[in-house]
Amino acid sequence: KEGKKDKEGKKDKKKDGKEQPAWKKEASKKAAPAELDGSAFDIRVGVVKEVRKHPDADSLYVEKIDVGEAEPREICSGLVNHMPPSGLDGKTVVVMCNLKPTKMRGILS
Repeated sequence: KEGKKDKEGKKDKKKDGKEQPAWKKEASKKAAPAELDGSAFDIRVGVVKEVRKHPDADSLYVEKIDVGEAEPREICSGLVNHMPPSGLDGKTVVVMCNLKPTKMRGILS
């Protein structure tokens, strides 16, 4: 088999004659991940209440999305090149709510 040692301890080479990089060999040795539990994800359906362009980024919108909490969530998205703001306003969207908040060009999302 490619990338493994034969009986004499020599390394086999890939078809193109090069050895596999060390990081690739290590990655293939790692155990398969445990089964994912769907309860780890807080996925909610929300409605986009407001859409505006990000003041410091040409490719980002800042949206206020109502996901059933006291206040709408403010979320940044990279949809500027794909949809006009009018195409998002009032739309129903799926939101992953248990991600760690992070600043995107100065706005907490």
